[in-house]
Parts: sequence; structure tokens; C-alpha cells
Amino acid sequence: MKHKTLFFRMFLLGICLSVVLLCGCQAKNVGLSSSENYVKVTIPSGNTFEQTAELLDENGICSKEEFYTACESYEPQTFTIPDDPKCAFRMEGYLFPSSYLFQKGENAEMVLTQILKAFETNAGDLSKDELTLASLVQKETKISDEMQMIAGTLQNRLDSGMMLQLDSTSMYADSISQSSLLPHSEDYQAYYNTNQKKGLPQGPICSPGVVAIDAVRNPAGTDALYFFFGNDGKSHYSNTLEEHLKAMEKYGV
Repeated sequence: MKHKTLFFRMFLLGICLSVVLLCGCQAKNVGLSSSENYVKVTIPSGNTFEQTAELLDENGICSKEEFYTACESYEPQTFTIPDDPKCAFRMEGYLFPSSYLFQKGENAEMVLTQILKAFETNAGDLSKDELTLASLVQKETKISDEMQMIAGTLQNRLDSGMMLQLDSTSMYADSISQSSLLPHSEDYQAYYNTNQKKGLPQGPICSPGVVAIDAVRNPAGTDALYFFFGNDGKSHYSNTLEEHLKAMEKYGV
């Protein structure tokens, strides 16, 4: 009788262990499935709106069309994004460069709110003009140590009434004129190309990173009005056109 009781207890213990192991395996599989549903996406500094929309699309988070629609209609609750019908993309410049964890097939508005939260934390006090200038600094150099000097030089040109004449703005105007998300229009050249438009472009031309934003908040004290990146691998700054032309003759690409 004792042997039968012992056998029965061992039988019950075996069943319990099987149930525990089965549940453990199922839980593990659920966790794996859940983690595979999420994607880490890094938005690089200098990304344009369309590049970020394509990045989200390529990673299966939301389509670029869905993201564009959400961005055009969404109103943040804690800060204001100006409405300007001449701006190509309403959220250009506001899609803060950082790493994010998104769920595949996520609602586009949920994706946007997460990105805008990062923007507000890092740059929410910038005016539209400051954000636009930071985007120019971001596009004009990839060298962090140069950004304050670039910011100071560009601000000097603006203050003196000179045209900025930046290739980065004409390239941006070209790209948005051909965008699949926008109606094709030559008006973008007049709005963004600083070889044609005096002052700042209509809005930001990319999403600037922290260093470019800080450079606009704290530009270098300089009298420089001209700059270019020379064939010697260095940036050259000049206070006068004469100095600039001489430097171009010596180091120009």
C-alpha cells in the first residue's frame, strides 16, 4: 500500500513539473514574439522630413503617407508649431534626432508624439527662426567644433542684410520639388533657395541635432561674413569679400 501511495505522489509531481515547464516555454515564446514586434530606429542629425518618413516606412512602423498625414494635422498640446502654408512639410525640423523604440504597425500619431516629446525636451524653447538657422548650421558642416563659428557667421550675414547663398538650401528646394508627398511646384525655389530668397528659408531644411541647436543658442563671437571648406580639409572664414576671394583662390575646391 505504501508503494502505491509513493507511486501516485511521484505521478502527480511529474504532471505538475510538466505543466510548469510547458507554461514556462509558452511564456518565453510570448516574450520573444512581443520583443520581435518592436524596432529600434535612430533618426540621424540632418535628416529631412522625407528621409525620416521613409526610415519609418522601411522599418515597418508606419507608411510614409500615414506619417505625413499625421504630421500635417497633429497639434501638440504643450508647445506650438507655426502653421505656414508656404512650408513644404509642417514638421520639418521638429523630428528630433535620437534613437526610439517603436512597435511595428504602430499608429502614426503615436509615433509622432514620441518624437515630438524628445524635441520638446531638447529644443522646445527655440523659435521657428532659431530652429531654421540650426538646420542650416547642421547642413553646412558635419564637424561639431565648427558649428558655433558657422552659426556666428550666418547670423552676421543676416544682420548685415546679405543673402545667405547656401547650396544646402538650393539642394533642399530641388528635393522637395520632386517629392512624392507634395504637389510638384517651382514655388519652393522662391521659398527655400537662399540664392534667390533674402534672409532665412521659409522654414527648417532638416532636423538639427543638439550640437547645432546649442551653436545657435551660443554662436561664436566673430566678424566673419564668409566661409567655405577648402581643399586642404579645413574651413576658412573671412571678414571681407576680398579676403574671401583670395582664400578661395588659394584653397578653393
